[in-house]
Amino acid sequence: MSKTLSFKVTVEFDCHSMIDEDSLRDEFNNNPIACYKFITDNFKDSVINFCDEKEKVVKVEVIK
Repeated sequence: MSKTLSFKVTVEFDCHSMIDEDSLRDEFNNNPIACYKFITDNFKDSVINFCDEKEKVVKVEVIK
């Protein structure tokens, strides 16, 4: 009998108009992770709420 496999899928989202350049620089020291963490309430809010809904699969791996 064949063993079932699991995949880890990495998906890319484009999230436009999240913040202005001055705020990213002044409030988050040009750190996009810190900015996104703040905007999403410590990553609790889904990226789908901010993206243009055209995700792109960038990597698929077999989980061992």
